[in-house]
Amino acid sequence: MKKILSVIGSLNTGGLQTVAINCMKYAPQDFCFDYVVFGDKVSQFEKNLELEYRAKVYHITSPNINVWSFLKEFSQIIKNTNYDIVHSHIFMTSGPVLMISKINKIPVRIAHAHSMKRSNKLPVYRKIYYSLCRILICCAVTKACACSEASGRYVFGERLYNKKGFFMPNCIDVEKFKFDKKTRTQVRNRLGIGEDIFLIGMVSRFEEDKNQSFLVDVLKKIENPHIKIAFIGDGSKHKEVEKKVNDLLLEERVLFLGNRNDVNVILNSLDLFVLTSRHEGFSLVIMEALANGLTCFAEMHAIPKEIKEFKECRFVDGFCVDDWVREIKEYICYAQIVDRMAPEGIDNYDIQRFAGYVRDLYLE
Repeated sequence: MKKILSVIGSLNTGGLQTVAINCMKYAPQDFCFDYVVFGDKVSQFEKNLELEYRAKVYHITSPNINVWSFLKEFSQIIKNTNYDIVHSHIFMTSGPVLMISKINKIPVRIAHAHSMKRSNKLPVYRKIYYSLCRILICCAVTKACACSEASGRYVFGERLYNKKGFFMPNCIDVEKFKFDKKTRTQVRNRLGIGEDIFLIGMVSRFEEDKNQSFLVDVLKKIENPHIKIAFIGDGSKHKEVEKKVNDLLLEERVLFLGNRNDVNVILNSLDLFVLTSRHEGFSLVIMEALANGLTCFAEMHAIPKEIKEFKECRFVDGFCVDDWVREIKEYICYAQIVDRMAPEGIDNYDIQRFAGYVRDLYLE
């Protein structure tokens, strides 16, 4: 039996967490997974994980709170358990995590790039820390895994990615996300959304880079009471965005649906999917929306080329409110709700292919 330790930061809903859990679900049966998360908060998802898969979840101090406590506590975990593989999904911790693993002679040490960029507004000390992380990753990593080619080359650099890179696209259960007209009617009735309402949806954590506040500005400028937005997700910026909605008197046009385990069901109720992220590594949620037959809007430079191949994706250059309003209005004028179909090529990202990627990642 091989023992794998995944460092994922949190076990809330999100693309990164979904990929990390799928690595466990689609790994060979003789693999045993444990997880490291930051902070004391225990989610319901974590409880289910421990019950269903008997995975051990370690809670340690976040490096944002106390980096020395984080290093000490992680070192203790590594010393007390004989892991064969350490798989770090968080860039800001991959360097020290993998270096500690190397010192303790763990043979396979994986850093996983889930994003293409980080904010340019970082303070100087954080930029220095990230530079040190990259140096440590280069010294300690045995495999540089990435969800897109652009993500891998950005996070690890051309030289390291060419030498140790492993491309593993995010995959979804295509069948699970297929559009169902009956479900659409049921969900909209439950949410109090009439058929005269055009419902725009966004599934994402409420964090700075996800940029939900911008979509609120777009909605305000559209000035059509029959156009509403449903936000699915939660995070540190949730209250800030909710306050902005209230300040702009948009309460009747915005739904906050929180973290959900039925996103595949909720997508049926939407008429358009919009993602205002400043950058995405691959974006599972866009793939899920595409599988549901939804047209998706995103910022042109935020999405990797693998997703741009789908003609159902539309892109706006930059974050000018007027540009987004114009593009969305133009789409709404011609949009028709029919029996939506998943686009050609989506099967290349079906979850059934994921097992092969996981096997190659951990065994080769």
